[in-house]
Amino acid sequence: MGCEFCGSGQSFVCSLSAVEMAEQVRHMLMDRGLAEGAFRSYEVRFSAMGEPLLNFHAVDACVRWLHAHLRELEFLICTTAPRANHEALLDLGADIPTLQLQFSVHASLDEERNAMIPFKAKLSLQELAELGRQWLVATGRKPYFNYCAMPANSSRTDACRLGEIFDPELWRANISALCEVRPQCADGLGEAHQLACRFAARMAKVGFESRVESNEARNRVGGGNGQLWQVQGWMAVNADRVLASAGRRQLRTDQAARRDQCTTP
Repeated sequence: MGCEFCGSGQSFVCSLSAVEMAEQVRHMLMDRGLAEGAFRSYEVRFSAMGEPLLNFHAVDACVRWLHAHLRELEFLICTTAPRANHEALLDLGADIPTLQLQFSVHASLDEERNAMIPFKAKLSLQELAELGRQWLVATGRKPYFNYCAMPANSSRTDACRLGEIFDPELWRANISALCEVRPQCADGLGEAHQLACRFAARMAKVGFESRVESNEARNRVGGGNGQLWQVQGWMAVNADRVLASAGRRQLRTDQAARRDQCTTP
């Protein structure tokens, strides 16, 4: 997607199959000796390593298979909301009672969000809010929107704008510290976490039920995603097999067009 805040947003290798995704989960459980019924809950997140809705046929099959075989699993799909088959997403949410949905928002204005997420074929903030309402109607579960708190997007004005777009009665907010781009990012997390907590307090005043993402996992694995370090290392060694993401290509095209426009007599 080309997301500026994401450690895997600039590059692309391939889309995983449903079997490849499900086997990751099974391997993690087997490696720890956890059989079905041996744990109370276990959350599987589709996030930080690609856009789930652009590989949704595989995500759909993976979630349905895992739910059928491991009832204790909980699922979270985190999406930037590309223009895709949202009806299939709503159907999956209605069928799987342990599936939750979270949208990557990160800005209170579309212009600012477009700069952070340059992939063009995505919903606007107002359209995203409508899809979240449809999710609540279809599933009975409030969706989340994820918001990486940074100095430039965490003012009282930002909180009020978000409250106007996303009805606090229908939405929950997940506030996190920005730390996906650099794997070794523990040094700056303390200050970033404090900023996230301050913004969560502002969101509470607007009426949102907010949670602040824990920094414990981010200190250990960067961006809260253990797979990310491994993939970044693989990409460094196999640069010839890595492609620019769709959003990154779009950003380059737009930048070239602006340069041409500026140099045209």
